[in-house]
Amino acid sequence: MSKVVTVLDSSITSSSSLFGVHANSSKETVFLSGKDIELYLKKLGTGEIKFQEIDFTAETSKSPGKEKEDAKGPVQIAIGVEKEVDFPSWYINVRLILCASNLKYS
Repeated sequence: MSKVVTVLDSSITSSSSLFGVHANSSKETVFLSGKDIELYLKKLGTGEIKFQEIDFTAETSKSPGKEKEDAKGPVQIAIGVEKEVDFPSWYINVRLILCASNLKYS
């Protein structure tokens, strides 16, 4: 089982735009195409590091079916869906919670 899963949106890999990436250091920015980023991440793959390309647009536009169930218990209040059931929505909700927790009220 992989310990690290790197997820990349398929809109990045198909884009002709250049993306600024801090690959080795936060002091240096490298500009790469989406395809170059994909190739780089695939080269990093090992038994413990897995690369996965996901079309988040398609994932979020899927109609909720039987496989998509609401989370139950305390998780439902905080996040709304289970990670294993709907990863894109779960990830977005977790990021929103993390961003909100960093807000400072005056």
